[in-house]
Amino acid sequence: MNKNKLNKKIISAGDLESFTYCPLSLWLKKKRYRQNRKYTKRGILLHRKIAENVDNIRKMEKKAHTFEQYILPLSIGASIIAIIAIIFHPSWNVNKWRNIFIILSLIWLFHSSFFFYRAEREKDKSLQPKYEMVILISAMISILIALFSFTEFLPSVKTFSRILVILSLGWLVFANIFFYISSMYLVESLLKRKKYNIEKCVIDYVDFGKSSSLLVSEKHGLKGRPDYIITDKEGRHMPVEVKTGVKPRYPYFSHIVQIGVYSLLVEDLYGHCPGGFLRYGNKMFFIRLNEKLRVTIKEVRSRLLKGLQRDIMHRNHARKGKCKNCSMREHCPEKLG
Repeated sequence: MNKNKLNKKIISAGDLESFTYCPLSLWLKKKRYRQNRKYTKRGILLHRKIAENVDNIRKMEKKAHTFEQYILPLSIGASIIAIIAIIFHPSWNVNKWRNIFIILSLIWLFHSSFFFYRAEREKDKSLQPKYEMVILISAMISILIALFSFTEFLPSVKTFSRILVILSLGWLVFANIFFYISSMYLVESLLKRKKYNIEKCVIDYVDFGKSSSLLVSEKHGLKGRPDYIITDKEGRHMPVEVKTGVKPRYPYFSHIVQIGVYSLLVEDLYGHCPGGFLRYGNKMFFIRLNEKLRVTIKEVRSRLLKGLQRDIMHRNHARKGKCKNCSMREHCPEKLG
């Protein structure tokens, strides 16, 4: 492979992480012993389980939102049907209730005006459709209630009134059932969010291997799939990488390089990325994507490319612990201990 073609080669975050850990370990995986099936299978299964759990959070919240959409219309519908039932009941007294309905109409009109004021002052434009929906519903309720105050021309039908009461109760029952189901999904998703320390964010991406999109940066010559990508309250996208092995007191340098690569990929895809998170068990470490880390990633990639060009790599450390835990130990000609 010529030098120009090699420099344009897209390097994966996993390869950069392995090279930082030990160049010889990466070289053995690539050149001689690619199929270390026991180690590979274990890692794939652990990460697949994490991906499924995180993706389940998204699915549960989506289901909760679906049921939530029915709660308000059902509740409003039940209220309107109950009001109509009162109007058609023989004991209905127009003069007695007219003023009450006018007051209720004004309350809902004030409610609509308040959210219109909030919508005008809201800086987060993504919330605009929600405010518009609340304004529309409040205005419609206000108009309907106002109309009910001018219904002296309607006849009194006792049987019809009873049917409407039963229908209203049925709608309320369904509203409560949907509220219960929605709450169950939300509680379960909140518990899982707490487990993964992602309570206050949106999950944008989850790695399902080949079924998930590969993030590629031609600019940096890098590619990879973070375990998941989250968005915080400020709209900043950040990658999260979960480590299932040893739980160190502080992040390993190789893992810092890996999450740095993911941060660069996220930055290319979404814009500014402040950094990413490394998760070891219940511990979360935020790794800032600063200029120092950017330069480090560039230098590590350059050294990896030189090693590939020479077609030989060597051990870069003198730590027996590293060799002991290395998946390529039994095949390594330079192992320690």
